[in-house]
Amino acid sequence: MKTEYKKEIQIDTLKLVTEIKYFSEPNKNLFKSKLNESTGEIESKEFNAKWWSDYPFALYIHMNALSGKLTMEFSSKLLLDDYPQLITIDTLPLCLHNIVKYGICKLDIESIIKNHYCSKIHITKDINMQLTPEILNTMNMHVENYRRYSWQRYENNAILFKKNVETRGAQEEIIVYNKEKEISLPKNKAFLAKLSNPEVVLEYFKGKTRFEMKYEGKKKIKKGLKIENTSLQDIMQAEQNPLLNQFDKIFTAEKKDVVPDFLINNIITYGQFNILRFHNGNLKKIEQEMKDMGLYKNSSRGAMGKQMKKMSHLLHSLNNQSMNADDIIEGIRQKLKN
Repeated sequence: MKTEYKKEIQIDTLKLVTEIKYFSEPNKNLFKSKLNESTGEIESKEFNAKWWSDYPFALYIHMNALSGKLTMEFSSKLLLDDYPQLITIDTLPLCLHNIVKYGICKLDIESIIKNHYCSKIHITKDINMQLTPEILNTMNMHVENYRRYSWQRYENNAILFKKNVETRGAQEEIIVYNKEKEISLPKNKAFLAKLSNPEVVLEYFKGKTRFEMKYEGKKKIKKGLKIENTSLQDIMQAEQNPLLNQFDKIFTAEKKDVVPDFLINNIITYGQFNILRFHNGNLKKIEQEMKDMGLYKNSSRGAMGKQMKKMSHLLHSLNNQSMNADDIIEGIRQKLKN
């Protein structure tokens, strides 16, 4: 029976830690062992699906005899035909069952589910939306605080937004990509060949756009989801909608008032328009270029700030005139809310 949760979070990549007593009979042909040089006793055993062509999904298992910990990291492709469901508390048993089914090792599945914590989660949501060039252009030109968040485009298939910080604990990012196109790439050919009904999975992802973000480390999971413990049960019961929260940080939480049309009626606004067009609306790049050229000295930073504000206003106005940018952003927000 499916467990009921208020706002179920779905995960594409999961790293969980449990006790080695729930792990047994590792396939000696698949695991690599590390021995203690003095005693000859096994200190650890390690498996990585990357080492073997028979396992076309991400799966890493590490058994540490010294700490008594068993660490497993895997992607939702381990669900095989149920891949579109992603990892939840209801699909976790199937992930673990498939590890056993493939003859990798034996696991006490029930005990692992009851006694574990997660140290990495990639939270994911697939929404019904064609990721068109228009939507990509709107997103990369509509970042509210261009100094805080940078973006990177991958042709017309994906866009990555990343917070400009060096401290690992403060890093934030969200990637948006065309899932229909991604699942059909040559790198997924071996995975699809393992499915009993690959056409059903391909059909499911038609017209889907994936939103994905990372929480790496227990501290970050607790802070992001506002929970005390990081078992998958606790994660599933979190009240937060992390993808929506991150989206709102980048694009503001409320739909803006209608921006009046910005008329290009003199040489100054015409020049600003061409600067924006040349840099594809990248305000951060424009500001850095102005600094590099020394157009505004340290004593006139306020003047540069005013010019950048005007440039941002012009960009917002142009986006709404040409692409109804506010409506596009709000439409995505509503899909993430649902």
